[in-house]
Amino acid sequence: MLQTGQTILLNECRQLMTKRMRTSLTGMLNEVDDNLMKMAQDKNGEMGETACYEAVRELRIKRTEIKLRFERRLINLFENEVRTAEETESPKSKDKDETLKYFFFNELGKAKSVSIEQSAGEVRKTCSQVLMDLDNNFSLLLDTGETINPLQPEIVFEAFREACCDIKSGDEVRLMLLNIFEERIGNELTAVYQDINKLLVTEKKREKLAKKEEKMAMEISPESEKQSLLLKYEMITLIEKRLEGKEVPDFVRKFLLKNWRLFLENTYIKYSENSIARSE
Repeated sequence: MLQTGQTILLNECRQLMTKRMRTSLTGMLNEVDDNLMKMAQDKNGEMGETACYEAVRELRIKRTEIKLRFERRLINLFENEVRTAEETESPKSKDKDETLKYFFFNELGKAKSVSIEQSAGEVRKTCSQVLMDLDNNFSLLLDTGETINPLQPEIVFEAFREACCDIKSGDEVRLMLLNIFEERIGNELTAVYQDINKLLVTEKKREKLAKKEEKMAMEISPESEKQSLLLKYEMITLIEKRLEGKEVPDFVRKFLLKNWRLFLENTYIKYSENSIARSE
């Protein structure tokens, strides 16, 4: 079972990815829109003018839906990977892995398919080092012997496949979407993986510092605490003895018993016979 801190950090990583992917998908859809408008003006193009304008119309209508479907699928796959990391059973078979699906194109003269694994493999070459670091950081966070990365490229491509599966404008438009997505996503993922790595490393350093401070606090000896407590009461007794029989306003009494007492304690510690300052 993941602890609260782990869950919060995982959600921050996921939110960072989804936010950046919204921007990336917007840029991709804008580029496809521009390409289709140019193709509509090309009298010798493979797609007719009417088909181009119909594709532009469909993509503009479904723009928000595409981004929402992408995000929902990405979140779902992310959570599945995290749950798998928590399980004690053997890892699921690769043959049943949801990310090993295909982009199918059946209307381009001959049947064509592009595997998600194949597309993701090209991206892995672009961001190999930063992805290796991210795999290690996620594995440390999830405390598993297996290499776990709930935001690996295959998951991003599967989310994209799901987002575009309902495009009715034909295989040529869907293939254009995939090609432009592949062209853009390598650099995009490199940048977002770098930022997620920074987030995980920074949190790891903060956690180590917190544990170190906690350990130091626990190492304070009982004898030291006892001496500090005795000194406090000694100073309170000294101040109250000086105030005995005198009419002193409440705010003055409070100041003497709190602020002045602390000053006397610090002075005593600084100049006591056993202090470093005294021995010098």
